[in-house]
Amino acid sequence: MFNRRSIFTVFRKSSLLLLLSSVGCAGIQPLPAPITLGQPVRVDYTCTLSNGGLAATTSEDKGGLSDSARSSIFAAPEKYGPVLMTAGEVAECTECDRDRRHFRLVLEETIQKQLVGLPPGRKTAMAVTTDELLLDEQEGQIKIRRSQSRLRVKPFDGRQLQEMLGRMPAVGETVAPAGSSILPFKVLEIKGPAVIVEFQVDPNLPFPTPFGPAAITSSDDKEFGITINPAMGHLVRSGGLIGRVVDFDDEYITLDYRHPFGYEELLCEVTVTEAEESGQGTQAMLSKKIGH
Repeated sequence: MFNRRSIFTVFRKSSLLLLLSSVGCAGIQPLPAPITLGQPVRVDYTCTLSNGGLAATTSEDKGGLSDSARSSIFAAPEKYGPVLMTAGEVAECTECDRDRRHFRLVLEETIQKQLVGLPPGRKTAMAVTTDELLLDEQEGQIKIRRSQSRLRVKPFDGRQLQEMLGRMPAVGETVAPAGSSILPFKVLEIKGPAVIVEFQVDPNLPFPTPFGPAAITSSDDKEFGITINPAMGHLVRSGGLIGRVVDFDDEYITLDYRHPFGYEELLCEVTVTEAEESGQGTQAMLSKKIGH
């Protein structure tokens, strides 16, 4: 016959075994299957140049980094968030319009080719490069003058100015856009959608341009002159195309726009955030927030 202490001891041990058993069953979850060829997935990515400058990202947090952390080719997407892709499958570009094969399109196609076999929900480091050339040498290389003249008073599109500054400046206000290739300017007048500004020119201060830093060489009431001082290998973004400074002399800068990444290898962190289960028509949410 059990006494009270023995009954209590047996009950406590039984309860502990049941608790451990239930925890074990709940804690062991099957790992999601690796991504297979042709599987629809949603992907987050952040890519940098070899010098660490941010080149592209689907993360709004990463896109909001300081201007010094962004590379010269970074441009925010129209909408942040995971991108829908089909793992491993990319349509061949034969008769397509190569001018439309811009940086982000080729980047995402190149990532898509490397998704097969990745585990969903886990951040993966990936080198992204391509041998594709968008244009031939005659079409893809252009020259611009190092010495240029610019108007001191110029109209800006009000909507674009508001997007750049995050607000609409007031008449009489002097604005110095941070991290921009635009000189400080004073708002003279707002005419409907147009904002008339006057650039504030200081001959003692160099300022950035998309093609490299520039020095102010002359100035009057109507115009000011600049001379651009580029660096070999400097990257330039023009719309969706990436150019690279490949040569310059006293008169001209030569830019090569043929390669979609400006002849760079991008270093990317890629995470499959959602995947459709193989052989099923409904999406299985495998989203996992990866700690940064």
